[in-house]
Amino acid sequence: MGDDLAEENAQLRAEVQKWRDLARKHEREWKLFRRVLNRVADDLDASLESIDKTLGGGEPAPGKESE
Repeated sequence: MGDDLAEENAQLRAEVQKWRDLARKHEREWKLFRRVLNRVADDLDASLESIDKTLGGGEPAPGKESE
């Protein structure tokens, strides 16, 4: 019986480790995705500001103060 419990314990530990490794992988991927997404959003904001200036102003973008 003790051997069965030890084997089951080892299997459960391996399963937990597998899920921890998977979670770490997805966390790294999410951090990379978030950085790229923020960069794209910043570039989009800059492009929209440039378009606003080219078209002669208009309403400032939400959250932006008029200069």
